[in-house]
Formats: sequence, structure tokens, C-alpha cells
Amino acid sequence: MAAVDPKQLLVDNKVLFAVYLAALAPIPLWFVLVAGGVKGDSAPNSGSFEDAKRKLQDAKRTADSMSAKIGSTDPDNQLYTKTDIERLQARRELYEKEVLALRTLVTGADVELEKWLDVDSTRGLKEGQNPKNSEFASDWNKEVVKLHETYKKYKDDKGVEHWERDVATGDTGEDFIFGGAAGDAPAGGQEKQSQKRYWVQLALLEALASANLKAKDPHLAAKLAARIDFVAQAAAAPEEPYEPIKARVLIKAPFTRIPVVIRELLAQKILIRVTTVRVDSQAPFIIEHAQPKLVINGGEGYFLQTAYFARVDAAGSSSVKTEELRDDARWIWEPPVVVELGLEVYDFRKLETPKPADDGEGGGSGEGEGEKKDEGR
Repeated sequence: MAAVDPKQLLVDNKVLFAVYLAALAPIPLWFVLVAGGVKGDSAPNSGSFEDAKRKLQDAKRTADSMSAKIGSTDPDNQLYTKTDIERLQARRELYEKEVLALRTLVTGADVELEKWLDVDSTRGLKEGQNPKNSEFASDWNKEVVKLHETYKKYKDDKGVEHWERDVATGDTGEDFIFGGAAGDAPAGGQEKQSQKRYWVQLALLEALASANLKAKDPHLAAKLAARIDFVAQAAAAPEEPYEPIKARVLIKAPFTRIPVVIRELLAQKILIRVTTVRVDSQAPFIIEHAQPKLVINGGEGYFLQTAYFARVDAAGSSSVKTEELRDDARWIWEPPVVVELGLEVYDFRKLETPKPADDGEGGGSGEGEGEKKDEGR
């Protein structure tokens, strides 16, 4: 057999050899692109096959997760669109404004409770300071006297008698102003507590006077039936936002006027909550009319009767025709009752009114709160 010439063989079969080389070309490329990308690496090289595969798998998982959230009613597992995000952001801004308004309201209400009387002994005091007890007690007595002068019957310049502000004196002249009796004067270290009770009483007196002004008839008058009774209690837990000031109040009025009194009480600047309403007793009453002279003298519980027994002055009524009588002489006014109201005043701890954040993230997070010092509560 003749020897084979490799060169001649290559020339004679060059097309076949080209096909062989094309078939073998992917082998070195596999080592460069694939094997090199997975050689012990936990993070594939960028652009490698394994990197592309990982990205496709991540995209698939994301798509599967989004698909599962579409139509979900679970608020923690929903897919939010751009419109949803804009709506939630608007809702958040509204919420922060409402919280800011509430905190401002609380802060403003607490200012009314925390302020001192405008008297010599309290001027120039710094936050947390108490006045000298001897000086403050003297000023206190003067202010209590002013309350007696303010809440009583008076005549205006035209000689008309006004009964609306007569809310702190009993039918037989009893004095129901808190502050003038023994034990009411502020003790040493308790000046702030006494001052707060003074403001609570003032709010109550103003509420009664305002309710009477709307009544426009003395038969519908509401007034105190006893001195306001401040209930002693233990201090609130530190985590509570306020320390309640509790009080028990007895009010004498027709029962239908009690809702008006409560409405006026809740309208005061100091934040007050009415916790209980209870009829304490049926107050004795006397109802008189001029023409014809009609007198009903009812003892305690008398209004529970199905009929009233009246004494009529026959001699004074014979010349009066029924159609000539005024409305207030035709009907018997509703007798009064004594109602006990349980009150709770919100004495808030120190709050700093937050300012809205400039970056739009909101400022009502509650930061900046501090506890109010124990000012002799």
C-alpha cells in the first residue's frame, strides 16, 4: 500500500474537514462560557449562562407572587397600583392632619386647666413652680368672694331683675360655692390642684348660667343643690395620657333641663366627660300663679302623683275669664328634681404640638411627648 500524503488528503477533502471543524467549535466555547461561570462561584459572573438563568428564575418568582396577589382581599397581601399608592398617600396626609388637629385641641384645652389665676402671687412663675402658699391663699379668698358677686341675682340699669346667674345659692340661702368653706383653701404644695378645681367649678357655674339664659323663665332654672364634691383618687398609671379629675355634682332643675345643662357643660373649653346621670331625689317645690291665685306646695316625691292638689283663692278668680289668662297661668310647670352628675375632667400630661414635616412624611408621630410634673396632684 502506498503511503498516504496528509497534505494531499487535506486538499482532496477540504470540504469535509471544514464541516468537522465547525462541529467541534462549540466545545471550547462551552468551557469558556458555561464551565467558567459555575466553577465554585455562589454569584455567577455577569453575562454568564448561569447569571441569565438566575435572573429568569427571579423574574418568574416575582411574576408568580404578583399573580397570587391580584384580586386578593388580604390587606397585607395585595398588589398596589400607582393609583392605589397615590390614594394611600392622600389618606395618610389626611390622617396626619386629623391627628395634628386633635393634639392641638388637647393642648389648647389643657392650657385652660393649667393656667393660674391672674393675681399678684402667681405672676412671673416659671413652669412647674408653685406660688407661696400664704400669698396664694389670700388671693384665693379674694377670688372666691368675686364668684359670689358674679353668680347671684342682679338688676340691670333698667331695674329688671336677672335670675339666670343665680346658680350657687340654695332656696334658703345656702352657699354652694366651693372655696370659701374650711378645708377648701389650698394647702402647702397643693396650690396647683386647688387651682384646677377652681377652673372646673367655674366651668360648671358658667354652664348652669348659660342653660338658664336659654330657658328664659325662672320656672326652668337649673342651679346647684350642694357644693361640688371632688373625689379623691389614686394617681393614674404613667402610660395614661391624662390624670382624671373626678367630681360629683348635684343639680336642682326640671328633669327636661338636664340635657341642656349637660350640653352647655360639654361646650366649655375644659374637656369634661359626664360619666353618670342619676336622679338623686325629688326636690320639694312651690308653684304660684297670680291670676287666679294658684299655689301648689309639693313635698319630696310629690311630682310622682297622678294629680296635683292646688289651693285656689276663689275671691281673686271670680272676675278672671279663662281666655284672659297667660300661657304660664294656664299650665302647671314641671316640678324640679335633684340630679347627680358624675364628671371626669381630662387633665392631660404635657403635650407638645407637633409641626408637619417639610418633607411630606408627616409630623404626628407622637414624638416630643413628655410627662407632666407632679404639680401637687
